[in-house]
This record gives sequence, C-alpha cells and structure tokens, in this order.
Amino acid sequence: KNWVFFERDNRLYFIFQCSPEQIVCRLAKDGVTVDEVYRTKSPSWSHGEIRGGTQPLNVPRSGGDNGWLRFFHSLHKEGNNRNAWSYCIGALVMDSEPPFQVRQVSKWPVFSGNEEYVPNWNFFKAAVAIPYGALNRPDGWLLTVGLNDSKCATIEVNEKQLNL
Repeated sequence: KNWVFFERDNRLYFIFQCSPEQIVCRLAKDGVTVDEVYRTKSPSWSHGEIRGGTQPLNVPRSGGDNGWLRFFHSLHKEGNNRNAWSYCIGALVMDSEPPFQVRQVSKWPVFSGNEEYVPNWNFFKAAVAIPYGALNRPDGWLLTVGLNDSKCATIEVNEKQLNL
C-alpha cells in the first residue's frame, strides 16, 4: 500500500518512499534491476506522514498546472497506541519529469475515515481512509478507497475538494 508504481517513456518507476524524503526508483529495461534513483525534498503535511496512494494522473487542471496529480494517504500517530492512529486522504501535484519533485499538497484532507462501526466486520479500525486507485471523470475523479480497515468504497472528488 505504500509503494506507487507508474510508467513514463516506456519505463517502469515506483515511488519507494514519500516522507520525509521522496525516493523514486526507475527500473532497468529488464524490469527487475533499479538503474536510477531520484531523491527530492518531501513537503510536510500537518495531517501526518505522507505515504503511498494512487498512480500519478496526467490530467489538465484549472490554473494551467501541467504536473501530475496523485492521491495519497497519511498516517497521523498519537503515541504508541495503534488504535489512536488515523489515516486520511490528500492530494498532491508533482512534476511529470524526473526527479518528480512535489510542488503542491492539499491544505487539509480530501477525505477521512470515520467512527462508523458495522457489526460483524472482522478488522474494524476507526479513522482509516486509504486510496488505491483513481479514474479521471469529466467533473473530477473517482477514487477507490479502503475505509476503516473493513470495507471498500468509491468516492467522487472534484477540483475544489483537492484543497490545493
């Protein structure tokens, strides 16, 4: 859930780490060996450590920013008690060219988990929202997400909700 794979110029890349430094690796043409590593400063985010998320999307956005849009999840730790940790979803814009520097990050979460409990869920944990995929829609994006470690859902997000 924390590595993000994407393709650029017929080569496979993956974001290995998002915070405190973003590390992007490029695979050699054999598809196995890492032949290039890009390291850039990662922005801080007051809602936790930026992690994983969706593949970068090359989509035109209002304001003319030509970077890639990506949805991520963040982990906000409160002490050592895992039950007090929370995960929420944010958005960022990164350069579409190596080294893929992050240029913008949401001011606040795009979406958060909740306290909803449904009987018979096997692995319930409150306050968890993790994005897994994103599709361009005419009026925004459709995200597939994991909620509260118990169920999957889709959510619709528009440009304003990115909070960039």
